[in-house]
Amino acid sequence: MAYRRLHGLQGMRLLQMRIKTHIIKKLHDPFLNYARDRRSIIHRRIAAAFCIFCMLFLTGCGKASDNAVKQVLEKDPSFRRLLDAKERVNAKISSLKSEIYSLKQEMEPKALELQVKLQERRTEYRAKSDLLRDSSAKLKNIRKLLTKKGELSLTGDEIAIWNKRVSALECEIASIQKDLDDLQSQIRVLKLEIKILRQ
Repeated sequence: MAYRRLHGLQGMRLLQMRIKTHIIKKLHDPFLNYARDRRSIIHRRIAAAFCIFCMLFLTGCGKASDNAVKQVLEKDPSFRRLLDAKERVNAKISSLKSEIYSLKQEMEPKALELQVKLQERRTEYRAKSDLLRDSSAKLKNIRKLLTKKGELSLTGDEIAIWNKRVSALECEIASIQKDLDDLQSQIRVLKLEIKILRQ
């Protein structure tokens, strides 16, 4: 009798353990399924992205291939009307581009004339710059000479002559500088005009 009771208790415990195991398994199954489904979705997305990349690499991202156009027309013959309209628009665009190019070319001779003028102004600017440098050097030497007038025993008439020379050089330098400023302004304007005509 005791043996049967013990055996019955063990059977009950074994049954309870099996039920718990089954419940736990059922509880975990949704999470496992969710993880498996998510991994599957990610894998499918990666595969799709790879396929798209391969198609773009092989066919290019720009103009549709002739084969692609042929496939579209086979599926939708009415698309031919839109395709013809697009070709007419492209032809007009091409014609306008040619006309714009021709109009721009009409400005090129004017731009070349300005380019020659610009080169002349640059040559004048270099010549004036050399003249300014020479006059400034002369003025510097005369002023240095006048600082030593006592040592050189210069007379009043000689000093007066050198002072007049200083005044003349100062006026000459001021005039040259004015010309340089004017030439620089002309060069800047000419460069802008050429750039505008060639845009």
